[in-house]
Amino acid sequence: MLAASRSIILAFCTALLTTSCLHSPVQEALIRGHIHADDTLEVKVDKALALLNEKGYFRPGTSATNSGGVAKNSSFEKAYELDSQRTPDEILAQKSGGSSGSSALVFAALLSESGVPENQIQIVGAVINNELSVICPKAGTPRLTPKGTDGNGQAFVALQFPDGKWQIINVVDGPAQYGRAPWFSPEIVRKKIQRQSLEVPRGVFRSLPYKSFESGLTVFQTWSLKQYPRHTAEQRLNLIASGQLKSPARCRFTAPQASTQSIP
Repeated sequence: MLAASRSIILAFCTALLTTSCLHSPVQEALIRGHIHADDTLEVKVDKALALLNEKGYFRPGTSATNSGGVAKNSSFEKAYELDSQRTPDEILAQKSGGSSGSSALVFAALLSESGVPENQIQIVGAVINNELSVICPKAGTPRLTPKGTDGNGQAFVALQFPDGKWQIINVVDGPAQYGRAPWFSPEIVRKKIQRQSLEVPRGVFRSLPYKSFESGLTVFQTWSLKQYPRHTAEQRLNLIASGQLKSPARCRFTAPQASTQSIP
C-alpha cells in the first residue's frame, strides 16, 4: 500500500512539474523553456533568452517575494544584493527581484544544468565608466566611496562556442537580436584587467538606455558560475577597484577617457 501511494505521488508530481516534488527551480525552468541536453548551444541560448525575457518567466526589477522559501528583499541592505546574495535556484524560486546580475546567474545556471561545461561559461561584471571615474579617480590609489555612486553597471555572460571562440552576450535581450560580440578567454580577460581597463563592445549593450550607458562599460571581473562570490553592495566597490572582495581596495585603473561630470 505504501509503495503504491508513493508511485501515485511520484506520477502526480511528474505531471505537475512542481519544484517541490522532483525538480529544483533551475531544472523546472529548463522544462518550462523546453531546453534539452541535445540542443545545440545556439538553440539553448535562444530558448533560455526567450524564456527569461520574452515569456517573462523571471521578472527582474520587480519586488521579490519569499514564496520560494528564501529571504525577502527586506533582509538585504540594498536592492543590489538581490543580485549578489541569491543563488540561481533562489532567484528562480522567487522569479523576481534583482537586475542584470540575477539574469546572468540564472542564464548561466540554465546552460550549465543543460550540459554546457562550466569552464565554457563566464559571468562578466562591468561598471559604467562615469561611475568608475569617481570610485577610482587615479590608478594605484585607494578606492573612494562618493555619495550617489553605487558602482552601477551591467552583468553579461561570455560563452565558448563549438568553434572554440568566445562571445560575450547581453542576457537581458530577447533571442531574435540579442547583443553579442567576439570576446576573450577568461585567462586573457584576467590578465588584461590586472593593470588596464577593458571595455565591453558597445554593440553588446546597444539595447540598454543610451543616457545611462553612453560613457561606456569597463569590465572589473569574470567568474565561472561556481566562482561567483556572494557579496554585499559595499564589497562590490572593492571588486570594481581591485577585482577582489577584501578591504582596503586599491584601484587597478580608472575609466578610459573617464567623464568628470557628477553622477545624476
